[in-house]
Amino acid sequence: MAKSKNHTAHNQSAKAHKNGIKKPRRHRHTPTRGMDPKFLRNQSPRPVLPTQLTSSTLRCSQFQTNVFCLRERDLLERFTSEVAQLQGRGESREFSFLLSHQLAEDLGKAFTEKAMLQTILDAEAKLPTGSVKDVLGLVRSMYALISLEEDPSLLRYGYLSQDNVGDVRREVSKLCGELRPHALALVTSFGIPDSFLSPIAFNWVEANAWVLTIVCVTYLSSRVSPLYSEMAKSKNHTAHNQSAKAHKNGIKKPRRHRHTPTRGMDPKFLRNQRYARKHNVKSGENAGVEE
Repeated sequence: MAKSKNHTAHNQSAKAHKNGIKKPRRHRHTPTRGMDPKFLRNQSPRPVLPTQLTSSTLRCSQFQTNVFCLRERDLLERFTSEVAQLQGRGESREFSFLLSHQLAEDLGKAFTEKAMLQTILDAEAKLPTGSVKDVLGLVRSMYALISLEEDPSLLRYGYLSQDNVGDVRREVSKLCGELRPHALALVTSFGIPDSFLSPIAFNWVEANAWVLTIVCVTYLSSRVSPLYSEMAKSKNHTAHNQSAKAHKNGIKKPRRHRHTPTRGMDPKFLRNQRYARKHNVKSGENAGVEE
């Protein structure tokens, strides 16, 4: 009975619409029931990025979120537009996706990095104010800025200028210096096994000992007094000239080796020489006896 009532009401409503008596209800705005809140948030106006990026701006969570959202939204629009153009030329949907692989790769990376940034922000918001929250903020800024520094799409599509990328690179160097005292604690907190770490993670002095030795030797050699080196060179040069003149005038004869040097000779060759020398001596003795 309920089904017939609904069917009757539907027929009456259809007749009323057909005769123009009752117009269908039109939504003033697009219905949002059942939509993903993240999708609705992306429909907000595009964030505007500042042209001058200071240290405080780069470390601001709102700026980092705006950059990641702007990149993902723009890449999504570019990807859908390119796929639609290719389909308009008669290409299939699958082949259009393959031809747009560069944008698809950039879009996937942008979506993943934004999701990871949001996860870090959620974890940071749950922590009470203190040193742990401050260190996590440094880690979040490090992750966000390194992601921006290593992504070529920021320059390719004009999200950031070359000067902005230079500011990001300099800020990353500062963050590395601030996070260095907490490096081992962070490694332990993330649960990274020791087998995955290089020796520098345990004792950077010992790992860089050979580098320090080379640096010290180079430094000490560069600190030798030029006057001392010139004086030593002059003395050696004078002694060499005097010795050469003495040899030329016959006053001092060059040193002669009493025996032939045997360094580097084959042991078999030396042994044969000894045997030959003994044989010659015995032959001379026998000749003297016969005479």
